[in-house]
Amino acid sequence: MRKIFIVVIVFTLGYFVVESDIFNAIFNKDFYNPIFMSPFDVSTKGNKIEIPLRYVYRTEYGFAICVPYEGDPLNNILKDLDGALSFSFVSKDHVVKKEIIKNLKLTGLFIANGRHEGVVYTFDLPLHWWGGASKLIVEVISPITKLSKYKGKVICIVSPSYVL
Repeated sequence: MRKIFIVVIVFTLGYFVVESDIFNAIFNKDFYNPIFMSPFDVSTKGNKIEIPLRYVYRTEYGFAICVPYEGDPLNNILKDLDGALSFSFVSKDHVVKKEIIKNLKLTGLFIANGRHEGVVYTFDLPLHWWGGASKLIVEVISPITKLSKYKGKVICIVSPSYVL
């Protein structure tokens, strides 16, 4: 009986370790892959994008604005962005949560895949039992004029934002 109890404890602990963010961030090469990527013009007021949210990992996710990398990591165009974005979480045609973020501050900054990626908003994904109809709607309330020179080259990405 004691051996069975020990085996159950070991398997339970192993499950929680394998499902943890830190384990996935270190050992799962797909952990940081985006769940959504699309062009998004943030320099024009009223532009909207609908992002279908699908449960992949139980971790914090980030909405990142990306522009082409121009070769100087110290002169990052994504620092201290003007403008405002509205983030609305919708499930089954009901707005569950809505936030307007003004003067966007980066919570993460990366140079990857030939572009600057700046995480401007982080959130927890709805749990998978919340329903498959959940989505995030991002709208430009006030244009980000600092990025107007990148019109047509700006993309947005939603991916895990867990930092070791």
